[in-house]
Amino acid sequence: MLTETVVREALDRFFDSTAHGNEGHADVERLVIEGTKIQFRVKIVHRHVVRVFGQRVTVYSLTTDVEGNVDVTNPDPDKLSYTIQIPGGSISVSLLDVIQVLAALA
Repeated sequence: MLTETVVREALDRFFDSTAHGNEGHADVERLVIEGTKIQFRVKIVHRHVVRVFGQRVTVYSLTTDVEGNVDVTNPDPDKLSYTIQIPGGSISVSLLDVIQVLAALA
């Protein structure tokens, strides 16, 4: 059975791995689970901070929002790929591995 804790942790772990910088992180802001369907919104923060003469200086800070609506037992491949803006460009990622793990729990 898909529980909020399991799904939230899986999404958080996956999107944390896409965050750049020494203070980069991802947070699941919204999660709705209806049977095997999940809707989510994740905020990804790319941030790098250094100390210069004792002061904290932000080298870069960029926030990207990712939203999804997926049936884990019958995922649409087009809904599993995301382009995430990062400092200096963008990356493409796929939630396929995460969805396969969640499908096994559904």
